[in-house]
Order: sequence, then structure tokens, then C-alpha cells
Amino acid sequence: MDGVGSNTISEILFRLYGQPVEDDFFAHVLALLEGRLPTSVSGYSLTRLDTRATEKKMLRHLRGGSLPDLDRFNRSVQAQHPFLDHYFSNSGGPLLCTTDLMSEEEWQNTPFYREIYRPLGVVHEASVRFYEAESCFSFEFLLAEPLDQDARGLLRLVAPHLGNAYRLHQLQHGQLSGGLLDNLILLSDEGGVMDCSTALLERYFPGDGAAKRRLPQAIHQWIRKKISHNASNGWKAAQDTVAACGANSLRSLSLIRHAGGYALLLDAALPTQPVDALMGMGLTKREAEVLLWVAQGKQNSDVATVLDISTATVRKHVEHILQKLHCETRGAAAQMAMQAINDQRPNSIPTRCLTCTESECKSCGDLP
Repeated sequence: MDGVGSNTISEILFRLYGQPVEDDFFAHVLALLEGRLPTSVSGYSLTRLDTRATEKKMLRHLRGGSLPDLDRFNRSVQAQHPFLDHYFSNSGGPLLCTTDLMSEEEWQNTPFYREIYRPLGVVHEASVRFYEAESCFSFEFLLAEPLDQDARGLLRLVAPHLGNAYRLHQLQHGQLSGGLLDNLILLSDEGGVMDCSTALLERYFPGDGAAKRRLPQAIHQWIRKKISHNASNGWKAAQDTVAACGANSLRSLSLIRHAGGYALLLDAALPTQPVDALMGMGLTKREAEVLLWVAQGKQNSDVATVLDISTATVRKHVEHILQKLHCETRGAAAQMAMQAINDQRPNSIPTRCLTCTESECKSCGDLP
């Protein structure tokens, strides 16, 4: 994991999934992340995709400075904020920074910056988001300096888990409607299936076991082994590939200990359609595969593990990608990749994610 310590990520995931949140999930996430970022102002907003309306639900100054009236702030956001088009079209990946969209000089010449951010004493903004039903939830961090690579890496690794943790929070508080999310299986303390969406087992594990709500024996044994090991040695999130388990549509499984028990998160295999879109940009198939994972926030070491190649090879592919796309940064290349993929989709509410084979996926938590 380049730049971001695995212990830091493990701690964040444990607090996302493992600690009960009695009231405000969003305040909990802000408190969890803002202490690890050089931010002075943070907040979260809700954007209604059907009405194209955005409302800032929370805004706080961590250093005791004054804040604008929320109504005035919301009116300015609604009319001028440069991130909104990306929220509506689900482009740009889960992490957006002002430096990915424009130069610092261009940003400081916008009316929104001059009217809102300059009086707050901040220059840059970073936003990480997830989608739920017809809404986009975004966490914003306002900073004096651009995010460095370590902070970017942290947010990109955490981003895919925000939606899952939110839905798990809703489930624990009896607020989740419409069934469980499409890549989550709730397990008992012994590792047996307690609940999941009705089609999930048949989709990933077709056969008699799915009809009887049982996981394949190899996966069940892996779960039992991980539960037993962590009960003796202290709990950490466990992850493993499942290539040997006969689940060809899966890339990996993650076993998470949460406040109510255990959850099994299913990470789908890399689809081919986005790769084809990226190859249309003049990349080789392998370069397109590398760029797809980079665009989803993976660091070089993660991409190397996924594609079973060396980190040095990934680094060389990234160099070639930047040269071919005439990009100076990974973030700029990721932006181009997401735009190329989104150009093949209807320009409306996002209904399909990069790592899901379903045509109508609004709840898997892995939206790009």
C-alpha cells in the first residue's frame, strides 16, 4: 500500500464497521476522517439527483472560525459549485479535488471561491462521496494546501466503504428498506448465513447451496478459520481471493467484524466493458486494466496484487498511460478514464458501477 499505512486503514475500517453509531452517522465519519487530513473546515451535503438540488447538512470550522449562514452557503453552492455536475453525472471517481478540475489560479478567480471560501481562509476543497437510492452523499474537506498523495490515497481506499457502512448503520437501526445491499451477506457468530438479498447467493454461488441459503463449503471453512484466528489474536479485517472456491464472478471476499456481528463483502471480478472503453483511448488492454483500477483509487501495490504483476511493472504502465493521455498526474488520467466510461452511459442518475455485472445497480457501494 503506497504512502498509506495498513494500520491506519484498518483502524478506519474498524471504526466504520465495528463501532456502533447511535445517532449521526455523517458526523461520525467526519470526525473519523478530518483528524487525519490537514483540513480546517469540514462538512457533508446531500444532493438529490432527481431534482438536482443540493443541501449542505453540516458545516463546521475546526479552528473556531466564523462560518457563513447555511442558507446563503446553500444558495451559492446550488448556483456555482464546480463539483455539482460531477455529482449529478457520477463522473470523476469517488474523490474529487479542485486541483483535479482546474488550476489554483482558475479556482481563485471563480465567484464561488471569492464569495465563500476566501472569507473562510481556505483555498482548496476535496470531496469524497457515495450514492444511495436517488441521492449523492458527499463529505467535504476545505484546506489551505492541496491534498498530498498520502491523504488522497487514504480517501480513495476508504471511499468504497462509506456506502456499505452507511447501509449497515441503517440496518442496525431498523431504517434500511428495500432489502440488503447487493454485495453484503450478514453472518452469525459461527459464520452461517443470516441474511442477504434474495438473488445474491444464486448470482455468485449458483447451485443447491444457494437455494438452501448456504455458502460453498470452501468459503464457509475460510470464514470459520478467520473468525477462530481473530478471536484468539485480536480482530482485524480479513480479506482473501476466492479463485479456488469456484466463484468466477468474484475477485475477493472481505470479512468484517461490525457492532452486530459479521458481514461478508463481495468484491466482483473486473468487467470487460470499461476496459474496452479505455482501450478506445489508445491504450493497450493491460494499460486499460491498470488505469481502470487506478481510477478506482487503487495504489500501485494494490493494482499489482489484483493483476498479478509486479509493482515495478504497474509503475511502468502508469508512466506509459500518462504519456499517451498527455496527463501530468494520476488524478488527471483517472478523470479522463471516468469520463470515457461515463460517455458510454446515459447522462442521468447513475445505475451501474464499474465492478458490478448487474444492469441496475444502485446500492452496491462501489460506484466510480
